[in-house]
Amino acid sequence: MPHRPVREITESGFKVSWPAGDCFRLAELGPYQRLSGKFLKEMDVGWYDSAKGALVLLELKGAEVWTAFNFDADQAHNHLISNLVDKASDVLLILGSVWARTEFGNELAALLPEKTRRFPGTAKLKLQIS
Repeated sequence: MPHRPVREITESGFKVSWPAGDCFRLAELGPYQRLSGKFLKEMDVGWYDSAKGALVLLELKGAEVWTAFNFDADQAHNHLISNLVDKASDVLLILGSVWARTEFGNELAALLPEKTRRFPGTAKLKLQIS
């Protein structure tokens, strides 16, 4: 079997790798970058898991997320959950534009792995935090 190129991504102290053509980072794509001043958030990496037939969106959070908060007041937990809800909602909105084939979505779709360009179905989306 031929060796497929691997893409390594380092974020928040984690190093993750996927086959190069299967993953994407919205933050690196021109159409998303033009939205960056409009308060739309993104998750660290996305990919289509062919083995499970699911689109996976991953947010990597290291220990530093806890250091700026008062542990006794549950502030870090509430901030983290709120931030992740916002990120997940925004990424699904952005990907929804791809799946609905809007003008913006078509521009973004051209830069995404082919299997992520179609809506995978409600049971085939996975949001993961590590």
